[in-house]
Amino acid sequence: MSRHLYNAHTWAWVTEKDIAQWENGIRTQVATLARNTIRPVPPFHFSTAELCALMGLNGPSDVLHANRLRYVKRAISTAPVALWSLLYANESEHSWMPLLMLSYKWLRTHLPRVVLPEFQDVADLIAFIAIDEKWKGRVRAALKSCQKFTVTHAKGKLWTCRVQIQISKFGSLPELLQSANGRKWRCNLCDAGFDSKKALAVHARHKHQYRTMLKYFVLGDECLACGKKFFNRPRALAHVGASITCKETYFACFVPATEAQVERLEEDERDCARALRAQGWSPFKAFLPAVRSYGPLLPGSGSEDAAIMKEKWNARTPDAGRAYEGLDGFCEHQNENNEPKAEILPFLMQTNGGNVQGEAGMYKQFGLAAEAARLHITCFVFVHFFSGFRRRGDLQHCIESHEIVGEQQIFCISVDLCLAKKFSDLTDADTKEFWIKKMRQGQVLGIGGGPSCETWSAARHIPGGPLPLRSYDCPWGVSGLTRRQWDQVSTGTKLIQFLVDLLVVASQLGLCGFMEHPQFPVWLMKVRPSSIWTLQAIRVMARLECVQLCSFDQCIYGLDATKPTTLLLLRLHTFKDLTFTKGLRGRCPHMTKHKPLQGIQPDGSFSTARAKIYPEAMNRALAFAVSRFLTERRLTSSQSRLPEDLQELNSIEFTDESVVQPDFHR
Repeated sequence: MSRHLYNAHTWAWVTEKDIAQWENGIRTQVATLARNTIRPVPPFHFSTAELCALMGLNGPSDVLHANRLRYVKRAISTAPVALWSLLYANESEHSWMPLLMLSYKWLRTHLPRVVLPEFQDVADLIAFIAIDEKWKGRVRAALKSCQKFTVTHAKGKLWTCRVQIQISKFGSLPELLQSANGRKWRCNLCDAGFDSKKALAVHARHKHQYRTMLKYFVLGDECLACGKKFFNRPRALAHVGASITCKETYFACFVPATEAQVERLEEDERDCARALRAQGWSPFKAFLPAVRSYGPLLPGSGSEDAAIMKEKWNARTPDAGRAYEGLDGFCEHQNENNEPKAEILPFLMQTNGGNVQGEAGMYKQFGLAAEAARLHITCFVFVHFFSGFRRRGDLQHCIESHEIVGEQQIFCISVDLCLAKKFSDLTDADTKEFWIKKMRQGQVLGIGGGPSCETWSAARHIPGGPLPLRSYDCPWGVSGLTRRQWDQVSTGTKLIQFLVDLLVVASQLGLCGFMEHPQFPVWLMKVRPSSIWTLQAIRVMARLECVQLCSFDQCIYGLDATKPTTLLLLRLHTFKDLTFTKGLRGRCPHMTKHKPLQGIQPDGSFSTARAKIYPEAMNRALAFAVSRFLTERRLTSSQSRLPEDLQELNSIEFTDESVVQPDFHR
């Protein structure tokens, strides 16, 4: 990394494309180091900065910005006048001064707590830096905050990919997103479609015997255009491909070699690669550095000698190879309409179940899923996560007091950190493994809960309220957060991921479950708010046949506020049926307006706190849905009491309804 960044902060005349190409220069090396960290996700899903962040490093571009900002502080006091005159005289858009302004913009984006002034003139910026005594500390804080931002989003992307891989093991998922650049590459030879030119090239290589054109021109380990000799031919090919001058010289002097000759060279390279792998080396390992060779070089591109030489080679090679034409395709562009359109963010609100049934019907409501539940479930225990304090009328009270299947009792366990029980810290990896183990052992019939919405809440967009910590574009945390805010975001993220991971396992075991969270705030569409119902992992789950989404207003169940809510229901379709019989198909039917859930109470608590507790009628509807899940599948259990290791987790101490559990535990 030090060699890669050496004096890069002094570069000028570089474009964004140049910087992107430079940053990707170490992508292969970092991907090799991060291979075990991101397994089983392929490294091409991540950028160089994200791979570096997962390894505990700052991305090259971020360090470049930081080094440039540190350098200008030193240059103000030590650089000669001639250098400053040169910098000010260069008015190109790619000169060093505009790059400095970009670095300052990066600093303002990632610097927490302090809001720095915005400058339009670079001279004003330099004057500010000259008198700022805390400049180096600001740069250091911004670099640390940027690394936290990048690693958080890299982990979020890694979790999303793992969820999709876990679900797709037992069912093929349709493509959810279009290509990022809005283009699609299509092969002319077989009409297959791909999202990138690289994917098209891989397809052409395997199906149409495609080879890159340079393999028909560079036939040895020496570059005949510049006189450099490399350890092997692959390294010479990489050099010629990166050097425009050398490449044009080869094309101007030679014609493509024959197919037999290129095939012979590739066979030798494959033998050499197998021998190196047997010894633990990469096929591109160079045991000797590149050296300068002696002898005449090829004539330059466009010269008369180059044309004569190419004509002689053309006469000498009558059957030139043509396999490089196997990459025959074109890029389809979507029809672009220049008229401005209102952007519609993708989100989930109401679904009746997806189309993905899984292998042998694993993701169905009934069928094999019901048979798996009959054979698998040995104890009727429903686990309610994020339950808060125990109180009369809560979900556990409704399930255990009212919902009985025949002569068999359904048990319920309330799990929350405020209950101070064992295995209640739902941000801990061991806790998640404990509950997954119980589900696989058949001791749990269903799970559910409403993870903390503290950092996802739409109330953060109300004027005078707390600042938003997430957005649609940055669902795992916006840039420039303080250390405590990052802790809040990290806690909220882990709680969401905990329940989603358990619901994925439950869907494959034939169990039931639910996840509750505030409905996507459609009235805030213009500010692009954050919501779990826009996450790709949730949208993947909604493709399953056994998953439904139900959006309703909690006032229909007796809450003294509207509170639009969405539930992800796993094989609990009865709850949706009951909800749609109330109010206006689940919506508020009341003529008088409810008291809004905004502002701060006299005791200092937020008004939204009173809506954390589910109405008792809503809990009874959920309990009835769990009961119907058992009766519809004719499940039986031989256990009439809780397993011993779960009895110690049961809580029987009730708390008054006026006491509300906190969201963020330090």
